[in-house]
Amino acid sequence: MNDSEKILFRAWDKLGYDFNVSEYLEIHPTDAQVYTLKYFHSKGLDYKDDVLDEEVKTILNNFDFCDGEYVTVKFISSKLLDESWGWFYQYRMECDFHREISRYDIYEEIKTLETCVDSAVRDKLFMKYGIGGVQGRVINR
Repeated sequence: MNDSEKILFRAWDKLGYDFNVSEYLEIHPTDAQVYTLKYFHSKGLDYKDDVLDEEVKTILNNFDFCDGEYVTVKFISSKLLDESWGWFYQYRMECDFHREISRYDIYEEIKTLETCVDSAVRDKLFMKYGIGGVQGRVINR
């Protein structure tokens, strides 16, 4: 464990996890993402399953309105990919619109829903964990 990692871990232990602490310590965001992964593993947590997936499940379970439509959204699965520029989180969800939608309009409705949900998930994952790449897909209706 290097000095930056030790200082960051101590700060997180004392203040609670906050990705933005790494900025104050002038740690590069891609290094901070690696430290984040190590930090949660040191606490016995799987970063994707125990941290990110739980965060996204909470967002989806509380998501009920998009672009004037009431919807129910359910988390299905996810992948965390390590790209050259940082982490990329992909997730799949199923949705149920609370009104009848014609088969001719369903594609546009699903695209609008994906955009709404992605915005909420991306904001949370970026601000809290430094993950800028997020993509959600509806896998059924």
